[in-house]
Amino acid sequence: MVFSFKVILAIAQMITIRTLKGIIPFPNGILIKIDDPKREISPGIPAYQHTIKMIQPGAQKLSIPVQKRVCSISCGCVQIYKKLSQSDFERYFE
Repeated sequence: MVFSFKVILAIAQMITIRTLKGIIPFPNGILIKIDDPKREISPGIPAYQHTIKMIQPGAQKLSIPVQKRVCSISCGCVQIYKKLSQSDFERYFE
């Protein structure tokens, strides 16, 4: 199952992720994979790096691995991210 999400909180003991349908509880053995949209969240700040910086501290404390999602050859996610307005894009990666 794949979710689009916004990181709401990534601190000491908690990572909270909200989707359009609500908050996702984390089961044991979870792995977080983050898209690299190859787009900046603001000038000079790549969205992927910004998201990793936000998630990593909480993920490390909870021993949750975070990886970059590797797209298949037929994946169109980068094109989809390019079509989003800046405000819609920021909702996913801010």
